[in-house]
Amino acid sequence: MAALARFIVLTNGRSGSNLLVTGLQQHPEIRAYGELLAEHEYERRRDASGFGIWYYREGEDVIDYLSRVAFSFQPWAKPKAVGFKMLYNHARKDKGVAKAWQYLIAEKDIHIVHLVRRNLFECCVSHEVAYRTNVWARDAEDRRPSPEVPSFRIGPQKCKGFIMTMLRQREWAFEEFKDHPQVILEYEKDLCKNYQKTMNRVFRFLGVPNRPVEKVLAKQGTKPAREQVSNFLELRRFFTGTDYDAYFR
Repeated sequence: MAALARFIVLTNGRSGSNLLVTGLQQHPEIRAYGELLAEHEYERRRDASGFGIWYYREGEDVIDYLSRVAFSFQPWAKPKAVGFKMLYNHARKDKGVAKAWQYLIAEKDIHIVHLVRRNLFECCVSHEVAYRTNVWARDAEDRRPSPEVPSFRIGPQKCKGFIMTMLRQREWAFEEFKDHPQVILEYEKDLCKNYQKTMNRVFRFLGVPNRPVEKVLAKQGTKPAREQVSNFLELRRFFTGTDYDAYFR
């Protein structure tokens, strides 16, 4: 019997990770959990309860939790791959839970499905829309109109800080997991434009056969980012000639 492939979906928020994970969950030989080490307890409880597993409680031995729960499965399910979603900012609250990162980095056989969103200005706008609507994922079969969000302003320094933080976290992740088996996906090119082909690529990476999947989540944004942000031209001028210029073209 082939060894079980352990994996994490590694990314930052608003980069299509829910779309990726729901695709993984449609494969009968993959056990894909959600944000088991999210910052807030209600998020951890929500993402664990749907699978009938324990959620991580603050102060518990996080390494024991990872080995016994996050990378576990029901014996009768017999999956070939099991894992969960890990955002760059997860497991940072205290030294105890931060040991999760030490464990994940040290276990070199853990497969990394690394998802990046190239346009971090659009990522920033998506974060703001989600906060304002409190809608973080939308079912494709939901026929109700998406919540309308009036145009809003994002200060140049706030936008710059967001972009710099995302890039710094991404660079850290690439460096720390460089010796792991890894597949790198782009939100724009791979998930949005080539969903089935991309999922097949991930399936092969995890050692399971290809399988047709559906996009069960719908895109949430109702406006292009440049229309959603009232001071887009101010931001374009601010970032002209910087390393982030391309996000505003």
